[in-house]
Amino acid sequence: AGAQFVAATASECVRPMLEVAWPPMLVCFSVPMEDSDEPHTIQLCLDGFRYIVHISACLSQSMIRDAFVTSLTKFTHLHAPASMQPKHVEAIKVLAAVAEEDGNNLQDSWVHVLKCVSRFDLVCQLSSGVMTDATIFAQHPEHPPPPSPP
Repeated sequence: AGAQFVAATASECVRPMLEVAWPPMLVCFSVPMEDSDEPHTIQLCLDGFRYIVHISACLSQSMIRDAFVTSLTKFTHLHAPASMQPKHVEAIKVLAAVAEEDGNNLQDSWVHVLKCVSRFDLVCQLSSGVMTDATIFAQHPEHPPPPSPP
């Protein structure tokens, strides 16, 4: 009856809670993000992704960090730009903010961020009509490749 609240002051107190709670949090942020188009709901989900990436990166919880960064990159929808919605653009902005704020702690998650940056650049090139690298370096019949050495 006389329970006393003790405030935790060490960041290590968060680690066991995060290890237990991250899978349901991933679901709680992903499902509404996928199903909703309501801006307030989308922002709450993206804030959740951002904060969990930050916490897991600071605590060197690579599996948790990678799971949330990977999910966030999928929500950018850069793999199918024709069907992008405003929520996907917001996900791109949050991914950029995560890279800026937690870049020193992203480690292996950088590969997912850089793939999105590359896809974003490609989408921008395609939408502006600029020739892409693939087009520039493609072999044309009038310019055959050099002969291979014997």
